Amino acid sequence: MKKIAILAAFPLHKLSSFGEKFRPKGHYATWLPQIAEAWDGQRELEIYWIVMSDLVKERRDVREWGQMFHVLPTSQSGRASTLFRADRKAIHAVLDEIQADLVHGWGSEDVYGLAAVLSGRPNIVSMQGILSYYALKNRMPPRTYLQAILELFILWKAERVTTESEWGRNVVMRRNPFAKVEVVEYGVQKVFFQTTWRPEEKNPFALFVVGISPRKGIQDLVKAFRDPKLSSSELVVIGGGEGDWSENLQKGAPPNIRWLGRKTAEETAQYMEKAWCLVLPTRADTSPNVVK
Repeated sequence: MKKIAILAAFPLHKLSSFGEKFRPKGHYATWLPQIAEAWDGQRELEIYWIVMSDLVKERRDVREWGQMFHVLPTSQSGRASTLFRADRKAIHAVLDEIQADLVHGWGSEDVYGLAAVLSGRPNIVSMQGILSYYALKNRMPPRTYLQAILELFILWKAERVTTESEWGRNVVMRRNPFAKVEVVEYGVQKVFFQTTWRPEEKNPFALFVVGISPRKGIQDLVKAFRDPKLSSSELVVIGGGEGDWSENLQKGAPPNIRWLGRKTAEETAQYMEKAWCLVLPTRADTSPNVVK
């Protein structure tokens, strides 16, 4: 039986063996749990997940949905500056241990894509955001620029790449015209399929559901909702923001913008049910999951 190793930032709080105290503080890969759930009961492959986390002090191996999750400890800072040397060593040791036939690295924002292409094994890299494009369109944190450079290396080395959209595929092909690239969309959590659109009649509002950052264009919405034409309408913002930029934006926003912070998928679905429209004036995105 073939062994597939998936290197990804799987949200540990979605595993019953870990629970809510392992919920990430910020944005997490909401599209990964439904993949694991969908594979529950399949018998054609042995599936292993390898996850790095600064929330564990020692390695933990747990089995859920018929798959093995290897959770490895990592540090909170200084990883990218070493090109993730310690993390890659730990991941490659587990790959040798399980004798993976195929390695699937998820994203270029962390160690996973890099570890996959340097594993010496057949590999696939799935792109989330394309950092080397984002960095050209928007001011980013210093670490992101380093990751963008590493991403160019990853895309050149990867044996096969998947993206969420044709746009993403075209960008990857410009980075590496010889790459084998396929479009594979990420899955949506079940709660959104179960939600029926019933827009609020008396209090119309538009909905924005993304992290509060310049790249997502929230500043353009704040400007738009200052227009007197929208004074009787409301913008509801779901998503976390960190740093002075986010704080200053919220402090200077008009009163018809309601900032709710982070919400669960179930809570977000309730607002999507009632919203008149979803707005996302993003300036650089591969294929926003909130639109799906």
